[in-house]
Amino acid sequence: MDTFGVILACLGLLVYMLSCLWLTICAFRKSIGWGFLFILVPFASLVYIIMDWSRVSRPALIAVAALMVLVAGTALSPTVQRAFTNSTISGAK
Repeated sequence: MDTFGVILACLGLLVYMLSCLWLTICAFRKSIGWGFLFILVPFASLVYIIMDWSRVSRPALIAVAALMVLVAGTALSPTVQRAFTNSTISGAK
């Protein structure tokens, strides 16, 4: 079960990163200003996705589904849970 969870988490992470790249490309295609806002300003990406839903609904929904797969893989894998817990605890010191 551990191997399956790690594979699932890695797959979810890969798909999430690709969908975020797709969303970034869509923002830059709309305008260079939206592209930089998307990258640099917190919550500007959410505003952009809401305002341009007809164009970016597919990559946004893929990103949400990929996050669910990532969480499921993390929940199934004690190895990924330990790595996440150790990095979070050591980063807080």
